[in-house]
Amino acid sequence: MKRILFFGNNSGARFWRFADPARYLERTGKFEIRMNDGIMTYGDLIWADIIITQGIVDKMMIAAFYGAQQDIGKKWIVEFDDWIVAEKNSPHKLEHEVSHATEVIPIQMKVCDMVTTTTPYLASKFKKYNKNVTVLPNFLDPERWDVPILHNREDSIKIGWAGSMTHFDDFSECTWALKEILKKYPKTELCLVGDPRLIDLFKGYKVSLSQWPSMATGLTDYTSKFSSSRWDIGIAPIRDTEFNRCKSNIKPLEYGALEIPCVASDVEPYKNFDGHVLLSSNKYEWYDNLKNLVEDKEYRQGLGKNMRQYVWDNFDLSKNIGLFVAAYESLV
Repeated sequence: MKRILFFGNNSGARFWRFADPARYLERTGKFEIRMNDGIMTYGDLIWADIIITQGIVDKMMIAAFYGAQQDIGKKWIVEFDDWIVAEKNSPHKLEHEVSHATEVIPIQMKVCDMVTTTTPYLASKFKKYNKNVTVLPNFLDPERWDVPILHNREDSIKIGWAGSMTHFDDFSECTWALKEILKKYPKTELCLVGDPRLIDLFKGYKVSLSQWPSMATGLTDYTSKFSSSRWDIGIAPIRDTEFNRCKSNIKPLEYGALEIPCVASDVEPYKNFDGHVLLSSNKYEWYDNLKNLVEDKEYRQGLGKNMRQYVWDNFDLSKNIGLFVAAYESLV
């Protein structure tokens, strides 16, 4: 039995990339897992056969991982699920600059045994640092997403979005279309979760703002809250920037798991859903896609049901854990 030490930060990515795959890896009987968040001991390094790190910018820690690799033969995997250069207006921009993340992360990638990431597009960017790059997509844990499929029973149509403050500028893609929909169809309501600045974009319109448990504090609470939202339509706006092209496809997956049809920007991470996600490349396409879903309940619900089936056919973690097993076994 091989021993894996996961070392990262307490973010939502920890659940998608570490915690949930780890449970299924242990169930294969091939791995023993330890998961540390911010605290590492020399005993942990001695114990592990494989060390998997994520988002590490502390130079002393990086030196310790490199030492474990070079001096005592541990295999080191660097896991990273975003492009390494933060966008100009990102709330994480200063943090990246202070930690020199843009310089520090590539150094790790160059010396580690394997780089793992979420999409082929992002993998192609990382291959200039390390030839051994493996794509391990984000999959949905069927146990975490085993929540009721709750439909809106009110005389209204709820258009929903949940996300972090990193997406404020992305709403420029769909703000005009959403306002036009809210004006034309009085029974529509925009439900926002997260960034309080977004409410100012829609003053005078029927809009609500909520705060949910974050993925960092636990995906189970998050998924339960998501289910109880009873949204009719989900949106996933992102601008066509290099940082966004490197993102993964989580938002349509979340909507699909709950039978919520999705309108998304026609940008790299959302292009490969075989027509189950409605793609919009300008404000008029955003408007038309939203209009069609608002006006046609049968179409809306059918798209949601088909997307749910597509998600569980293609993005079920329990069915795809073999990808993780193969990647890790290739090193030991």
